[in-house]
Amino acid sequence: MLKAVTLLSDIQDRGESNEDATGEETEQTGEDVEKAGEDVGNQEELTLQLDSVWPGHVLRSVRCAAHTLQLAVGDALKQASNIIAKARHVAKRLRTQNVVCVLKRMGHKRAIVDCATRWHSTHDMLRRLLELKTFCEDMAPTIPVLHLSDSEWEYVSNTVNALKPAKIATKCLQSDQLTADTPKKPV
Repeated sequence: MLKAVTLLSDIQDRGESNEDATGEETEQTGEDVEKAGEDVGNQEELTLQLDSVWPGHVLRSVRCAAHTLQLAVGDALKQASNIIAKARHVAKRLRTQNVVCVLKRMGHKRAIVDCATRWHSTHDMLRRLLELKTFCEDMAPTIPVLHLSDSEWEYVSNTVNALKPAKIATKCLQSDQLTADTPKKPV
């Protein structure tokens, strides 16, 4: 989509002529002339269609809000990769057969292991890890891998609290069909 919008925007920016920014004709090879000859009909038709839909406006690319938010959160989480990696290691240990049996007997839910490329799952993993915090603290003397320092637990809690609004916003953006409105034609 981005490539298509970029190409359409370039066509609209160039207008009907092959002039560059200095106003001089650009030099074309034989192959370019053939392509241009084929594209002229398409370009004129496209320009007419674009002008009939939205006269006088230039087509521009607008990035998907949900994807932009995903990228921003992903970049922010890269800053905390060492603590998240440690939390992931704890979650994996909580999913071993022996620990799962103990968790089940105590009435706790299973730990969630995230997919490192999907921050939603990282949020879910950290949230579940917070639910299992007392279990981890109680079992840490027997299973040292389950130990996280107080500052690490606080960081996990802050990360979950920070990601919750972004997760809600992403779900809302993904569920809605958001499109730019075209101006209504006078009747």
